[in-house]
Amino acid sequence: MNKRVRAEPFRRGAPGQWEVRRLRAGVFRLGGYLGLDTRAVVRFGEAISGQRWRQCRRDDLERVLADFAQLADRVVLRRQWTDIEPAQLTVPPERPI
Repeated sequence: MNKRVRAEPFRRGAPGQWEVRRLRAGVFRLGGYLGLDTRAVVRFGEAISGQRWRQCRRDDLERVLADFAQLADRVVLRRQWTDIEPAQLTVPPERPI
């Protein structure tokens, strides 16, 4: 038997390239969650990073991902806020005695 033990799975490409691919997938996933298409996600990423999409590296994509996550949090909060019934907004909450 010839078995090799590796610390992490073998990945093709340049060192760190699989992480860039993983970050790009995360950016596209969050953009899709916000209802954006591929082109809009790429344009947003280019605007945030100041780089062409294909030139974005790990730190650029992490910045874009963080901005998308912040935007997603705001969208979720807005959706929760708009789901409140108008009557709930006018009635003051009860105070414990």
